Amino acid sequence: MTDIVSCDVDEGVAFVRMNREDKHNAFHRELSLAVSDTMDNLEADEDIRCIVLTGVGKAFSAGADMTEALASFESGGGGDGVARAVVKVAALGTPTMAAVNG
Repeated sequence: MTDIVSCDVDEGVAFVRMNREDKHNAFHRELSLAVSDTMDNLEADEDIRCIVLTGVGKAFSAGADMTEALASFESGGGGDGVARAVVKVAALGTPTMAAVNG
């Protein structure tokens, strides 16, 4: 795990916390990759029965970090790295829920 994502497991339930409070947990490439990698690891763990995804601070997530997205588009990139976590969570076989704050 990285500092940008933390994960605690209690009785088969994994609590994944996005830790980018200063940006209201807005997704940029690093956060998206960290969430995606964390979900890969949890899905491979047969002891995990459920995953709860949440954000630290006042907001669950502000969505995409537009500063990084605009820079990517202006330089000819696609910005698809940000969507990686969304696609990963949607495709998980492990029951997953969001604890939405804010």
